[in-house]
Amino acid sequence: MLAHKIPFPAVLCLSRFLYLIVLTGTLSLTGCNGSSAPESAKTSASPTIISTPTESKTCQLPVYSPEVEPARSSRLSEATVQTLLSHAPIFRTRFGNYGSYDGIFALDTLHCAGFTLIPLLHQHEDCCQELYYLTFKGSTLVDVKEVASSGGDGDWSKTSTLTLLPNGRLRVISREVDAVEVEEADISLDTAATLAALNKQRYALDSTVTDFELTPQGKLVRLPVDSVRFYNRQL
Repeated sequence: MLAHKIPFPAVLCLSRFLYLIVLTGTLSLTGCNGSSAPESAKTSASPTIISTPTESKTCQLPVYSPEVEPARSSRLSEATVQTLLSHAPIFRTRFGNYGSYDGIFALDTLHCAGFTLIPLLHQHEDCCQELYYLTFKGSTLVDVKEVASSGGDGDWSKTSTLTLLPNGRLRVISREVDAVEVEEADISLDTAATLAALNKQRYALDSTVTDFELTPQGKLVRLPVDSVRFYNRQL
């Protein structure tokens, strides 16, 4: 999973950010800083962000420790999500029906020179989640990218690991496993035939490596590095 226990002020910062955009069309968040970053990234009952550049001339993309649930108090309200959709309509297909089965969490509000970076975590249907990075300049959305995703449902599962490279790029390594469907002709009510069909079932394993780079203008550049697919009869 790609989760992070979010400090409650983060959601207040994003709410204030969107509220001021609506009122003034500009960004003014004096005194609304991100959370502090520890030196290590160990997962614990109170996890923290690995790297959180705030109010920096040269921002680095933040890295989050996996496998920890976010604080439920940091979930964005329906009104805040609707404001977000008005400025980032690209999310309408994913967040348009925002309700009790969804959770969008503001991980932080990072102030860079000339733009603001906001990481969002979207959880849905108690199975899956995606990590997005958004950049704004004033009231204008500069860029948005889905950085990573994780989850599991039935025979499908996906994990992602994030690492900050020495060159400043964010590296995301994802591993996705899914069952290859058995042809219907192989399935019957006969127990022996069914077991024989299941023994033929294979799993597709996809491993991808992707780098992300943040430009001084706030653009998020996606750089594919490597990908491989192979099959296995057992996980």
